[in-house]
Amino acid sequence: MENRKIAEIILFILAFTFVGWSQEKKLIAISNLAPQGVEASQASAFTDRLGTELFKTRSFKVIERSQIAKILEEQEFQQADCVSDKCMIQVGQLLGVSYVLTGGISKIGETYSINIRVIDVKSGEVIYTDTEDCSCVIDKVFVQSTLAIARKISTFFQKEDKQKQQADYSSARQGTLSPSQSTASTSPSDFSAQAGSTDSPKRSLLQNPWFYAGAATLLVGGAVAYYVLTAKTDTVYNDVGGK
Repeated sequence: MENRKIAEIILFILAFTFVGWSQEKKLIAISNLAPQGVEASQASAFTDRLGTELFKTRSFKVIERSQIAKILEEQEFQQADCVSDKCMIQVGQLLGVSYVLTGGISKIGETYSINIRVIDVKSGEVIYTDTEDCSCVIDKVFVQSTLAIARKISTFFQKEDKQKQQADYSSARQGTLSPSQSTASTSPSDFSAQAGSTDSPKRSLLQNPWFYAGAATLLVGGAVAYYVLTAKTDTVYNDVGGK
C-alpha cells in the first residue's frame, strides 16, 4: 500500500510538470520605464527588475534590452527617443515578439507609482494596463511592486489562455466555429489557410520542445511508478511462496 501511494504521488507530480512544460511561453519586449520624479538610472533598474520578475513567472520569454538597443541602433534611433507606443510596436515587429510592455515610474510627494501597458504587436491594441502605488521607501517599491505587477500580468494572460482553450474545446465539441471564424466571413480557401496556420493550438503545442521533454519525463516516471508497484507485488508473492 505504501509503495502504491508513492507511485501515485510520482505520477501526479510528473503529470503536473508535463502540463506546465507544455504551456507555450509568450515572447515579450520591455521598453525602458520613463522616469518622472526619479533618476533615469533608477528607472533603468526598475525596468530590469520587472523583466526578471516576468521571467520568473514562467509565462514569458523576455527579450534582453541589449537586443532592443541593437534594433534601435540599426534603425538609427536612440533608446531614449523610442517612448511612444507606435515606436515600440515597430520594434516589437522587428524583434518578432508577440507583446511589448511600456510605461513609466513616477514619484509624487512620498508616493511612488509604476504604470504599465501591454500592447499586442499584431493588432497594435493595448490589452492590459495596471498601476501599482506605494507610499513607502523606494527599496520596497523595487522589490514588492515589480513582483506584484509581474504576477498580475501573468495571471491576466493565464485567464485569457484558459478562456481561449475553453472556447476552442466548446467549439470542437459542438462541431462549430468560434465567432472569429464565422463562415459568414470565411471562404473555403481561408479554411485551408487556417488549417496550416502556425496559430493552431495543436500545431503550436507540437512545435513546443518542452512538450516533448515533458512527455518523455512522464513516460520515464510512469515506468518508475510501474517498477515500484510490480516490485512490491513480487515481494508479496515471494513472501507467500516462502511461507
